[in-house]
Amino acid sequence: MLLVFAASAQAATTYYVNRDTGNDANAGTLGSPLQHAQYCMVTKASAGDTCKIVDTTNRTEDLNLTKSGTAGNPITLTTYNAPADVAQTDPLALLSLTQTITGCQSSACGKILSAYVTSSYVTIDHIDVSNQEANASNPYQNTSATNVVNGIQVDTPASNVILQSNYVHELCGGAIVYLHGATNGTVQNNYLWKYGPYAGVILNGHNNLAQYNDLSEAVNHPAYWGAPYTSCPTVSGEDSDFFRVEGYSNTFHGNYMHDLYDASNGSTTLPNNGCNGSLTQTTTDSRTIANPYCTGSGTGTNANNFSAHHDCIQTCASCGLITDVTAL
Repeated sequence: MLLVFAASAQAATTYYVNRDTGNDANAGTLGSPLQHAQYCMVTKASAGDTCKIVDTTNRTEDLNLTKSGTAGNPITLTTYNAPADVAQTDPLALLSLTQTITGCQSSACGKILSAYVTSSYVTIDHIDVSNQEANASNPYQNTSATNVVNGIQVDTPASNVILQSNYVHELCGGAIVYLHGATNGTVQNNYLWKYGPYAGVILNGHNNLAQYNDLSEAVNHPAYWGAPYTSCPTVSGEDSDFFRVEGYSNTFHGNYMHDLYDASNGSTTLPNNGCNGSLTQTTTDSRTIANPYCTGSGTGTNANNFSAHHDCIQTCASCGLITDVTAL
């Protein structure tokens, strides 16, 4: 008799996290939830699994995500019963597209203080990220200034990290930062609001894509917002940017950037009458990609093979339209 054994794939598991009622010794079911998203993402979950935050009022965790999923089977952090995304069109009718932005800015989502990701095939989806105290120190992030904590920082050797439909706001730091060797990441459908002194999106790795994000109210000196931002430092050489590119083969597509605060003096007054500055590619040929663009977008000394398509930059009454501009 010939016996044939068929291998069966292990089913993905959904774990639930409730910082109010959970316990990390629990099974992680909806009725018996875990207590910490960190424990769920690094200790409990495996490739293909999902951690869902049930409570939407408790903001207590700085995450250090070190466990990787696999291709097609990421480890995912999201919100239980996440709100639907919201469609918004370009208000100046300059772009032939409609953005879909997270609903977390108007409906409650699971909350964290910050996330630092060095693993691969990880997805953070429909999470509310903020550190309004502005004096916390994330022990994992390698930011260059005291009291500066980026919302989500992706660092070497991370790859294939997807950050989508998150609400990242009110930070003493950048909103979403891909550093050094972080590769093949996707930043999409996020609402990034009220951050500084770093940019809304920084791509310092390669082959990363930022698309359909809404970025607004960057400021060089967050302390000008008053309490609780008074401990936010002024960082030499940094200013309020919508995005910054310092890697290679990175792409910005269909992003809407608006309401940039004055980077020169830290004022909370919006720029008045027109746009200024330029988006430059400082490589060996020091070539300018397009000029003028509005203040607040630029590339660093290592940027090359950068492309930008159908992004709208509006700092005042006028809007700079990036359309099918590719720098090679």
